[in-house]
Amino acid sequence: MKHFNTLLTVMFLLVWGGNIQSAKAQNSDIDWTQNAINFRNAVNKNVYLYNKTHNGFLNAGGKYGMQAVLNPRGIRLTLRQNAQGFYLEGPVKNESINKKGSCIGIINIDDKIYIDLAVPTEDEPRTAMAFDESGTNTFTIKGKEYQESPTYHSYKYDETHGYIRANGRKNDADEWCLVEADDYQNVIFKESEQGRYNISGLILNSRFIRNVVTQESEAFWSTERLNYESDDYCTSIDPKMGTEDSNDGYASEFGAFGCLEMGHVEGRFYQKISGLRPGLYAVTAQAFFDTNDKCTYKGGAYEAPNPAEASNAYLYANDAETRIPTLPENDYNTFKSYVDEQYKSLTNDGETNDKQYFRRNVPAAYFLAQGNQFSPDETFHRVTTYVTVTADEGSATGSLELGVRKDAVGGRVYVDNISLYYIGNEDEHLSFGVDAYGDESSVDTYTYEKEYYFKLSRKFNLNQWSALTLPVDLTGQQVKEAFGDEVELCKLYGENPQNHNQILFEPVDINNTYNAVIEANMCYLVKVKADAKFNENARYTFNRRNEAYPQYGSAPEKVIYDHGYIYEFTGVNCPGGIKKQETKPSPDGKLNYTYFNYHPEYAPKGSYVMSGGRMYHLTDNWDSLIGTAWYITEATPSQGSLTFVIDNGNGTTDINGIVTETPAGKAAEGVYTINGQKVASDKSLNDLPKGIYIVNGKKYIVR
Repeated sequence: MKHFNTLLTVMFLLVWGGNIQSAKAQNSDIDWTQNAINFRNAVNKNVYLYNKTHNGFLNAGGKYGMQAVLNPRGIRLTLRQNAQGFYLEGPVKNESINKKGSCIGIINIDDKIYIDLAVPTEDEPRTAMAFDESGTNTFTIKGKEYQESPTYHSYKYDETHGYIRANGRKNDADEWCLVEADDYQNVIFKESEQGRYNISGLILNSRFIRNVVTQESEAFWSTERLNYESDDYCTSIDPKMGTEDSNDGYASEFGAFGCLEMGHVEGRFYQKISGLRPGLYAVTAQAFFDTNDKCTYKGGAYEAPNPAEASNAYLYANDAETRIPTLPENDYNTFKSYVDEQYKSLTNDGETNDKQYFRRNVPAAYFLAQGNQFSPDETFHRVTTYVTVTADEGSATGSLELGVRKDAVGGRVYVDNISLYYIGNEDEHLSFGVDAYGDESSVDTYTYEKEYYFKLSRKFNLNQWSALTLPVDLTGQQVKEAFGDEVELCKLYGENPQNHNQILFEPVDINNTYNAVIEANMCYLVKVKADAKFNENARYTFNRRNEAYPQYGSAPEKVIYDHGYIYEFTGVNCPGGIKKQETKPSPDGKLNYTYFNYHPEYAPKGSYVMSGGRMYHLTDNWDSLIGTAWYITEATPSQGSLTFVIDNGNGTTDINGIVTETPAGKAAEGVYTINGQKVASDKSLNDLPKGIYIVNGKKYIVR
């Protein structure tokens, strides 16, 4: 039987020798030892096995995909007991003839732990366990190597190799505990602090382990318009790979790599979770979409290409969704090389029958894991969807449907390592933000390492280009949920390389990127398409907390924005804090822009500003610049005015002449808000609501 010393193996060794993210580094804010159950009370209960020493849950990976490894999310187990001792059964359904089963146990002395072994018997006790208490609800695990004159070996995580092994040294054993399945749900009701609590144990088979089941109805996931037996989708390496009548080498090397694959189909693949505490949640997954789908393989032969013009797949959670991006060209070529290399390897040494079992979800998962069988960096090509779960009607708890949706037949999507995080309590709805109409003292001085709602108090003229800079990074999903699905965004480049008399802005792809589409403190134009969530010129109050002195259990601070028009963004942090103002160079260094997070006194004469969808070259100081807007100056002043151009990225441009005047001068007749909205034809401020107004280019406050 051939074992593969291919390019893939070499690349795996290179990755393994690099910087590998540990289970501990990927873990959440939960102290699971405080939620553990005594093992004596856990028999016949659904549990997760948690390694206190290394802060990770037992999961599957490594050789055949059946080695015991550590991961931020665990596989659901059941603690059993018979005459041989305790043993842990998992969801695996091993199809092999030898050592068939679903229990965790030892293969050989001082060797790896596997998760797919048989129930312990008198003749074969290697899955039997003894627990030695080491603390409150914590213990060490001893496994039997053989029955006659039994030798016990302690379970220990091998940091060098990244898997759990049997260790004969009792004084070097890891501490473990059992977490009841219900505690994944209960723990979020105990947490009062804002955080990032990994409750992925509520998602069953979120890593798409091989051999979990053979029938989709048993696989924990629900589907709509998808048939497991006939449709072109799967979730793991085929179970026939690695049995006695098939290619053992391929399964041994790549058995840890499996993910959800959907092609030639449209429909939903999802789970429903109920009994959740209302609040802010994040759903993440590693994922990418293949618009080419050129090498569809099914039933032992390649089919016709199945292209799509753009991604039609989404990671969704209730009514929130994030489009799954396509890969950058270099990454796509890497993925395709893995597909070709693995498929080719199955034809070596005459082992051609295995071609019929080959699916691209294995090289896709290999690509997403970057070849790491044990503890991959799950932030690589990660997609995130934030959702606010509210209480169900007549209940104090809420429900969440999460999964993957594909809206058209064309193209193919790959998804792995789905995770669920609880972030914050909906009762408090903790937030921070920027008041575009506030004075300098209104700028928030706190820093926010954790994720919150971000509030922007600002009225936009819809469907007009407006200046924008924000103190936070935002994803495409976050921007679209606040500003509308059809929002348009451009980023300042600097001078146009093709025409040095033009200020160049370049469009930002909001729909097809893993990166932030708005970067903190950068210079943008935005065309907002949606009204504010709170769309009134009225006082708006929200809650915030100082992370440095959270005083949890006490009432949060109240923040008031006087002028309303609140746009809300979910799942936002600001670890560096909010600067009051700053002058920065454009990316090409030819221009400077100055932004403010409060209403400044003025933009200076000679600078460039946006107002009412037009760019102005100011002939006088202008006192209508608001917070989260900017003005631009030339690094080396020139004679005359620059024009303004947007490069559409498809060979065309939008060129706008710049108006050489001060926009407030055009508003001399009448009363205007600081957004440029006319509210009175004469110059009287009588009967106007509280606010800041412009009359004859001067600012007035009605209290």
